[in-house]
Amino acid sequence: MTKKEHAIRQAVELTTLIIFSVSFCIGAVYFGGVTQGGFFIIQLLTGCAALVWLFSLSFARRTVLRTSPLLYSMLPFVFISWGSQFYSLHPYESFNLFLMLSTYVLAFFVIINAISKEYGTRFLQVWVIAATGITIYGIIIFFLKEYDLFWYTKIYYKERLNATFVNPNHFACFLNLVIPCTAYLLLCSHQDVRKRIFYSSILILFLIALMLTFSYGGLIAFFIGLAYFVMIGTRMKMVKGNFIKMLSLTAVGIICVFILSGLFFKGTFSLYQQGFNGKLFSYASRLSIWKGCLLLIVENISVCPLRFFAGYGLGCFQYIYNLFHPSFAYAYFEHAHNDYLELLIELGMVGIAAFLYIIYHIYKMLKRGFLKRNKKEQLLNLCIGTSCLTFFVHSFVDFNFYITINAFFLVGLLAIINITEGRKKVVFKGKIAIGALFICVAAFLFFTSRIYIGAMFFVKAREKGHALDYKASRDYFEKALSFNKRNAEISREYGEMYFQWAKLAIDQQDTMRYSLYSEHYFNKAIKHNSHKAQYYARLAELKQFRGNYNTAERLYDRAVELMPRLLQPRLVRLAFYVIKDNPQYQKALHACQFLLENIQVFTFKDAGEKKRILNIMRWHLEAIPPSNLRSDIQKRISHELATADNESAFFSSH
Repeated sequence: MTKKEHAIRQAVELTTLIIFSVSFCIGAVYFGGVTQGGFFIIQLLTGCAALVWLFSLSFARRTVLRTSPLLYSMLPFVFISWGSQFYSLHPYESFNLFLMLSTYVLAFFVIINAISKEYGTRFLQVWVIAATGITIYGIIIFFLKEYDLFWYTKIYYKERLNATFVNPNHFACFLNLVIPCTAYLLLCSHQDVRKRIFYSSILILFLIALMLTFSYGGLIAFFIGLAYFVMIGTRMKMVKGNFIKMLSLTAVGIICVFILSGLFFKGTFSLYQQGFNGKLFSYASRLSIWKGCLLLIVENISVCPLRFFAGYGLGCFQYIYNLFHPSFAYAYFEHAHNDYLELLIELGMVGIAAFLYIIYHIYKMLKRGFLKRNKKEQLLNLCIGTSCLTFFVHSFVDFNFYITINAFFLVGLLAIINITEGRKKVVFKGKIAIGALFICVAAFLFFTSRIYIGAMFFVKAREKGHALDYKASRDYFEKALSFNKRNAEISREYGEMYFQWAKLAIDQQDTMRYSLYSEHYFNKAIKHNSHKAQYYARLAELKQFRGNYNTAERLYDRAVELMPRLLQPRLVRLAFYVIKDNPQYQKALHACQFLLENIQVFTFKDAGEKKRILNIMRWHLEAIPPSNLRSDIQKRISHELATADNESAFFSSH
């Protein structure tokens, strides 16, 4: 390697380190990468890092691509994810998540090619320091109760520590990933006292923050990882007994501090009590979700075996789950809170098999790492293996694969292991490989940029719509749709805007024009997402408003078919059956009977909402001719109203 090539290599390593460090910080700051802004910025920065590395190859005499068995194991899963968009219920969502998976594979590929062994430890140092700043910020706003500090506003989970993450469980998973990395840096700095004190303080800080998340899943995953770390470390003689004693004493000391502060300070005790109480609803909701997932899987086996093997498409869990949800009327779950069940529903048995194939290769990679003679590399393998184990265990009760920063962090750790092990080299004499890779990265950046720009226009359109500037909102919606034509969410919001125009135009005697616009865009939203019951219900209201009763009835039937426990279409259908030119009173009575039989299942905001719905039913019953069924229903409504009055009186007195 010439001096020029060596200098270029050093510059590429430094640039890659800076880009991925910035990506890590941005992903962690933007609510843990949940928001689209943080996610798209990570994608764009990853593409830029790939372009820098490809540009450096043009100065080399020959093209050398370093690969890994783990990289090859990722490709079948990515290919299945790409193919799922062709049969997906929501192709746009599947394609968007495919780009996310491509980002992880691209980041893995760039790191193992552009980074040397010496830079692997620097990656860990930068990430640990960034995680320290995020944790300190979270602890400050947690204890000071400052929910609007600096530029970031804490909205959710004010009684628990979540730092810049939306959910404390996601922050607990993040801490479980970074704690073993801190332990590795601590164990490697045994000759420097200042570094030992520094990393020991950071490790204690992370443990305190993990306790303050009050995440049962995070704590269980931590203790399982700790058991793995201690057993494998002592067996391979990589961890000395003094470190185990120090870690155990630290954990016991933190627990004692929490108990003593709870005994002497009642406010602190009530804080812990609030954090660990109220878990019954969380457990019940998760069990309910998993039960619905199992019902869906069993239904696929008997009714639609193709969906059992191929799934409904990546990212389509939220669109299919409401068909089988057994208990909540208004609840809407975007994830299964179990990555493996969700993956089984979205990609079927083929997808889950490809994913387990990746986990198998991770296991083989960790096993190879323990056979190395270099103790430092063995210790790195042990710590990153602990991080991987805690991540996979926590994913049984959460959806960490969909949290961009956590998944991005995991991929980065796996790439660091591959840097230290012997990697296969594929040598190309010509520039064909560079050209092919450049085209792939350019296409990746093109699609990512279009989605990102469309999302930004979409945000501006919603802001203008909330400010009642409908003309500007319409212009931004048109620009957003020009970049994201397949985005059903933008189409739906656009239809909602026109629907609001239609209602405002009632006073202007121009309802026909705006309702036609609204109908057009609601039909467009249904075309992109034909399994959303709310779309059919709103379009049915519009059809009923225009007097197209037959079409309205068909749309209401479709809405109730998609979401059998959707309450609003049942009520609207009840009114619809009563006011028709040829009233179908029997259907209206059966609708009333259905509502009363399932009224205990539906979730109401308060007793007042329940009373309002019962009064609406009683009012519509007055238009139906007398019958025995009508009398029975009226008696039942009177009984439910009396029960609701008693509940209101009880809660007001207490």
